[in-house]
Amino acid sequence: MGGICGQIYFDTKKQIDENQIKKMSHRLAHNCLNIESIFVQQNIGFCHCDLKTFNEAENHKEVMTNKSKNIILSYHGEIYNTSALKQELEDLGYCFYKNTDDEVVLYAYEQFGVNCLEKFRGTFVLALYDYRDQSLFLAVDRVGEKPLFYCFTDQGIVFASELPCLLENVIIPLEINPEALHYYLHYHYVPTPLTIYKNIQKLPAAHYLLCKNNQVALKRYWRLSYVPKHTNSLETLQEEMEEILKESIQLRLQSHYPLGAFLSGGIDSSTIVALCSEMTSESISTFSIGFDNIEYNELPYARQVAEFFHTKHTEYIVQPDIETLLPKLIQLYGEPYADSSLIPSYYLCQVAKQHIAIALTGDGGDESLAGYHRYGLHVYAHRIPQFLLQCCNIFPFDKFHTSNTKGLLHKMKRLVQNLNKPPIQRYLYWISHLPSSGITEIYTPEFFKEVQTKQVDLFLQEAYNNAIATHPLDKIISTDIDTYLLNDLLPKTYIASMEHSLRTRSPLLDHTWLEFTAKLPPSYKYKLLQGKRPLRTLLAKKLPESFFQRPKQGFAIPLGNWLRTTLQQFTYDTLLSQEAQQRGFFQPQKIQKILEEHNNNIVPREYQIYNLLMLELFFQQNKW
Repeated sequence: MGGICGQIYFDTKKQIDENQIKKMSHRLAHNCLNIESIFVQQNIGFCHCDLKTFNEAENHKEVMTNKSKNIILSYHGEIYNTSALKQELEDLGYCFYKNTDDEVVLYAYEQFGVNCLEKFRGTFVLALYDYRDQSLFLAVDRVGEKPLFYCFTDQGIVFASELPCLLENVIIPLEINPEALHYYLHYHYVPTPLTIYKNIQKLPAAHYLLCKNNQVALKRYWRLSYVPKHTNSLETLQEEMEEILKESIQLRLQSHYPLGAFLSGGIDSSTIVALCSEMTSESISTFSIGFDNIEYNELPYARQVAEFFHTKHTEYIVQPDIETLLPKLIQLYGEPYADSSLIPSYYLCQVAKQHIAIALTGDGGDESLAGYHRYGLHVYAHRIPQFLLQCCNIFPFDKFHTSNTKGLLHKMKRLVQNLNKPPIQRYLYWISHLPSSGITEIYTPEFFKEVQTKQVDLFLQEAYNNAIATHPLDKIISTDIDTYLLNDLLPKTYIASMEHSLRTRSPLLDHTWLEFTAKLPPSYKYKLLQGKRPLRTLLAKKLPESFFQRPKQGFAIPLGNWLRTTLQQFTYDTLLSQEAQQRGFFQPQKIQKILEEHNNNIVPREYQIYNLLMLELFFQQNKW
């Protein structure tokens, strides 16, 4: 893996233990494919660990200082507009000696201060110490593609771009946060700025942390605005959008190393591959993941796209050793995380790394152009007559059970229930896999006392209220970008790719693209129960309509079947172990009932079971 970490004592006379920094660094470089750079000077310790890409041996990022030796930088990421920034700084008198973007980042800060963040176009996390005013500056990119964790102690501050790395520091006291655990069981992730530990936080996207004169300031430097709207026709805007997307892709195609693209056969990845094929003279390498279960196998769709654009295509059928893989994923993540699509993402990155160093992804398409079905439900909910909503309230849905989460009855239940609720409550229900009561009823009375007053929708409500938007669709998209994208989708890609020393680049997460699409009228994004209208129109010019006119599937896996078969005994042994029962969070009889309902095909419980399983594996691995 690559990344940064560091430690600063408030007491300038206190000496940093270099061995402690090295210990953290080794955790970042656990796959032994990295180059380390460590800086320790009195009360300051910085480390940078750079991905080694196909054994290249030059032009690596490192902990570096400016010419005057009064600014120290540790930086991890990629700035795609480096050339333009470098020219601007050269015009101001700066001289460059390296061919890496960390030098550009350093001098941009020296010239512009914290406002340098507004000039960066890319994905990054950085830590910078300025001796001139004895300030520490921590920052992450606009959408949070790169994470940063930090902890204040009575001695100072410790930070790292990976949570397991941070936990290597001995000065950090660890205590489970019940509020975070409660959030996790609802969302299958712990929402930013929380972590599973009480005193460790995650820096939110588009934020920086400035520590100066014994004061700490957390500030947001960028936010999407959805107003005012573009007034041109969709056809006119379509051309401009295509040029913006092509520019975004072109910036990310710049590489001295082998480059390819993930290809699911869906709208987003197919669009990226289509445009890449037009913009490069050589055939692009593409990679797809599938399953033996035909219901979850998208390989035929991806194969059709690959054949049409004559890519160098690689397919892989996932047959994972789940009992071995799940503890490994928890170890990599550092806290509970239960998006099961991390499993195919892990294998996809593993396969791709055998051929390429950099992969383009389709991440961000759903959030920028309303690709999820719940967007349409959210928009049209207020148009449903009140008497029909009342009927939905009294209809006995709970009496109708189904064992298939992909079945029509299950989808109808999730669609209709809570339609008349306020926007955030409705949104919470649609993104959760069961209502709050279904979670709290498994708690022991002792643990319930610690969390019963916590409102799990507060961080969603805050994101919704802070959205610079008026239309319901825009407000919920903005909420998704600040919550679901940040806490679920991006960490999945980051963890899977970094573990295999694979760089990923996401053209649809470029802030210029996001800013432009945010100003599109809602009807340009979503109409007649179909989202991503601009991308569909673009792709229709390049592919026959039959290629992409299919139901949205996502990165789903046959989780329910695995839990009834190959994982059944492992799940029972883990969740009903004496160790789990003694921990005192959940009632064993309630857990057993959930397992039996799922295994006997009474009620589908795979997501709840998987949440609980990953949580228990986390506890066991960290000896709680």
